[in-house]
Amino acid sequence: MARTKTIDPVWSAAFLILFFPAAILLPIPETGAALALVAVFFMVTIYSRKSATALLLLLAPFFLGSSNMPYFWLLDVFIYILILVWAISALARKSGFVIPLKYPVALVAIAAMFSFPVNIKEFFLALWAEPISNHAYLWYIGFTNSHIYHLKVLTNILSGIGLFYVTFNVYRNSGRDEIEKVLRSLVVMAIYICLAGVILYYTRIAENHGMQSYLGLSLVGHVWQSITSFSYNHQYLAQWLTPLIPIVIYLIFRDRKEKKWLIIHGVSMALIIFTLAQGGQRSAYISIGIMTLITPGVIIYLKSSRTRPVLVYAFCVAALLAFVASGRLASGGFLSGDAMSKLVEVWAGYKNDPLYFMRRGVLEPRFFLWHTAVVMFGFSPLLGIGLGRYHYLFDYFYQSDWRVFEDIGFASGTAHSLYLQTLAEQGIIGVASWSVFTACLFIAAIRSAGQKTGADKWLIIAVSSSLIMWLFMGVTHNIAHVRSMGMVFWIYGAILALLSRTHVESSRVGARYFRWAMAGMVIALVWQVSLAWNWTVREGFASGVYIKEKQPDGRYARWSGKRAVWNIRPIKSKIRFSVSAPLPGIGQKPQKVMVWSENFETKITLASTKWKNVAIPSSAQPGLSQIVWFETEYVFNPKKDAARSDDRDLGVMIRIDE
Repeated sequence: MARTKTIDPVWSAAFLILFFPAAILLPIPETGAALALVAVFFMVTIYSRKSATALLLLLAPFFLGSSNMPYFWLLDVFIYILILVWAISALARKSGFVIPLKYPVALVAIAAMFSFPVNIKEFFLALWAEPISNHAYLWYIGFTNSHIYHLKVLTNILSGIGLFYVTFNVYRNSGRDEIEKVLRSLVVMAIYICLAGVILYYTRIAENHGMQSYLGLSLVGHVWQSITSFSYNHQYLAQWLTPLIPIVIYLIFRDRKEKKWLIIHGVSMALIIFTLAQGGQRSAYISIGIMTLITPGVIIYLKSSRTRPVLVYAFCVAALLAFVASGRLASGGFLSGDAMSKLVEVWAGYKNDPLYFMRRGVLEPRFFLWHTAVVMFGFSPLLGIGLGRYHYLFDYFYQSDWRVFEDIGFASGTAHSLYLQTLAEQGIIGVASWSVFTACLFIAAIRSAGQKTGADKWLIIAVSSSLIMWLFMGVTHNIAHVRSMGMVFWIYGAILALLSRTHVESSRVGARYFRWAMAGMVIALVWQVSLAWNWTVREGFASGVYIKEKQPDGRYARWSGKRAVWNIRPIKSKIRFSVSAPLPGIGQKPQKVMVWSENFETKITLASTKWKNVAIPSSAQPGLSQIVWFETEYVFNPKKDAARSDDRDLGVMIRIDE
């Protein structure tokens, strides 16, 4: 077999290390640098899909932040370029490709597609009211509070699955040495990221306390007095660095006789530990501690042909954990009665009272976020409230008058727990599908490690440990919320599958139960449809309108575009609102507005800037709101017609009477 053409990943790392400082120092306009980076990635992908996959993994630390940050949509561009070019290439060559773990992966994809939003009525209303360009913009920036964010999360999952299969297939015929080259390049990148973070923290921050952004890469240097490097938050940096620790340990062992690489790995380990320690990331400390406990047990198990040593070790670890837990329980008074009933009592108290822990002196905001996730799960336990709906529906499900923005409001974008947010948004079925997939991956890895020897065995252990650390940090963070970290999960997972490919490719897990699982999902889908059908559009819901603007009379109104919908509460069986069209030339070109609601419609002509009061009959039951549709004959864009900065399409101003 001919050797596949590739670019050494270390050279790819060197290119990125030089590209960003060069682009900043020259300086190159942001758009030009972005186009150059896309062009380079596209050419690398055409040349070698294997090299493009490695380059994509190396780009992850430059996109550690929410996808609505400037230029962070570039990561999606890279991902879709790689998937599409690989698919076209595979079809053109008619070369076979392998689909490992197809049943577990299929269940993950189907569960995600079935977990559509329970408030999907509002999605369709927004789909009608706003132009397609708005929907496309909100999708590609991934704004968590948008009506279309569930589609963003869905495409992230499906493209992540695509990356899993692309990585598996392009490296399928590669040996361990090629995978090790990718891992070494990650170590080189880690040195650069940590050094950049240290330099930014200790030097640049003294000169400029404001945030500077280039290609969306934060150069602020620190957040909350912690090193962030190019990320927008020290937590994101810790999430990227922590899973690298087992890989660095493996490479130190593997390259212990190569002085150059031994020094490089040692420097990277020192920088990673220093950066994590300086950042004070609790989840990173805990995950490192847990791996420190688990690793000796794994070593004993793999080194010994007898089960007694590992059982002794397991007993010691269990005794240690039991000792710590018993001390904690005793200090809390739990042992004074039945421990299990006490735990049930705590759970019931927390479920019914979001302030349960606060009343007992615990002010951790995550408890409020987690409680809201539990309430969401209780509303739709099978398929959840819908992908990506946690932030959008947070206020609807939040059950407390106590809410201080500084303590919780800023953090309500995610549940700060991958598992609780998945439970809230995808229900039991979603959690089960993800659990089956990861379990199959680790079972194959354990079986492969048991059969291999030397470096092959330890590499499987290292990559498995990296994924375990990634998963553990998900306990207190929705780690997949950051697009680049979600991408890291799928590529690391593919690498683990490659190292265990004998067991992965031969796995038939799920084939026997797939039909039963699908039958259960269909039943859950019917229930999800019924929840969505019975969902009442929230009072005040509006789409197709811009933010409030204060008028000369002190009252507020909102501009609409071509179309708008508004859920309005009737006053004495009438829906009352006012409209005005202060557009240039309104006297010569009157604005015509079609207004309708259930069983009623009317046309309003506005030939001046004066407000016109409107009252239409309502068929809504007492205490309920009613949806009103607006559609204007034309719109005016100030930027296009008058060279102004306002680029909104303006149709009519709407003011709701209360």
